[in-house]
Amino acid sequence: MSTFAAESKPKKKSLAHRARKHKADFIEKNIPNYLNMQTSLFKDSFETVSSIAKSMLETLNQEENSDPELKSSLEKMSNAKNIEESRSEFKNLSTHFIQWVQNNFISDVEVIVCTQSNSRWIQRKGEAENPFDGAELKKCGTPEK
Repeated sequence: MSTFAAESKPKKKSLAHRARKHKADFIEKNIPNYLNMQTSLFKDSFETVSSIAKSMLETLNQEENSDPELKSSLEKMSNAKNIEESRSEFKNLSTHFIQWVQNNFISDVEVIVCTQSNSRWIQRKGEAENPFDGAELKKCGTPEK
């Protein structure tokens, strides 16, 4: 007679775990879209940002257990009336992408910080292209250590 207990069925992953996994997968797939938004805001191209946000939102809406904060940011960016509203919400969106980038190695992007405007974002490596401050501080920012 065996002293080992009968094998138990594997436990189902929690809803919270699945939601985190969906969010991480969504962010990973949308790094290129985020970077295009960042570049568009740097170039003061409001219409492009709105279009990208709408596309990302459509994708997110198809996912089960989508992150409500991420969804809210994309909805606000999709419905923004001007570039200032887009920039304001891009700060919130950036927090999700920054967290993911800091937990995963991506060789061609880095987190940038502008202390003058208290803002952080990710971008392709190279000279800072500040998406938040328009002509005033376009080149303000240094890689975060």
